[in-house]
Amino acid sequence: KYSVEGRTLFWIGGHSGQWKEYQDKAYHEKLGKLSEEYLQDNMGIAPFPGINGPVTPVKVHAYTIVSTTKNPDISFDLISRAVSPERLSLHSITTFRGPTRKSVADQADFKTQKYLSKVMEIMKYSRAFPKHPSLGTYKSMIFEAMSGIETGRLTVDKAVEFMVAKAKADIPGVIIR
Repeated sequence: KYSVEGRTLFWIGGHSGQWKEYQDKAYHEKLGKLSEEYLQDNMGIAPFPGINGPVTPVKVHAYTIVSTTKNPDISFDLISRAVSPERLSLHSITTFRGPTRKSVADQADFKTQKYLSKVMEIMKYSRAFPKHPSLGTYKSMIFEAMSGIETGRLTVDKAVEFMVAKAKADIPGVIIR
């Protein structure tokens, strides 16, 4: 609510699809559902600043066909169709999530999407989340530490101490340098 009404300078959102949500749900107290024009004029998106340059984390999707499948050719054909630029363009437009292939940018229907074109530009900074069984635990710890800093309950140094102690307690074999 506060971010769409202009009462928040910076907000770390969950995903690019929230832009669509602001158009579909009446979050703004006075305007209700927000128009594309309002969002273009009043809200922006950017990758996270990083030590080695900007970054935006993404989930990498992998599709597999198990060796015991009865119809491997049909399975392969289905996956191939599902990840075609045409289908991925439709998925991006419907969900307002960034495309998973650069070839989507060449699709005529995608080219008309101003916001998704911005998302596509940011995708060049995308890095896959690390594959680790404790990633969920780690993400929760980061959220707790950042929330503590944002609310003034923790200093940055205390947040780091919290992260180290929590990681040692909750992630077996963690290496902290």
